[in-house]
Amino acid sequence: MATFMHSCGKNYVLMKDLIDAGIDVFQFDQPDVYPTEVLASEFADRVVFYSPVDIQKVLPTGDKEFIESRALEMCKLFRAAGGGWIAKDYGGGYDNIGVKPEWAEWAKKVILENSAV
Repeated sequence: MATFMHSCGKNYVLMKDLIDAGIDVFQFDQPDVYPTEVLASEFADRVVFYSPVDIQKVLPTGDKEFIESRALEMCKLFRAAGGGWIAKDYGGGYDNIGVKPEWAEWAKKVILENSAV
């Protein structure tokens, strides 16, 4: 049975133990708290990350260039690590976190254009 774990906080110090305990997928809405580079380089060969582009540090900026570049960077980071990322939309409603839906669409478009098929 695949085991998913959601966390809203930074639990880096527990990650190796959680993976050893059997967590297969981590669902983080704020992957840049780790940051994403660490998730990809240290753990993507052992688990999968199910996350949007960061909902606190990236999407709320409303900066199209930054959002698109970060989405592309996430694609490249996880591709270089051999996988380990399932991109997702934030399920809590973008209006609830001060993000306009079109800002998330910018990230989504870049991810779709740069996904391995």
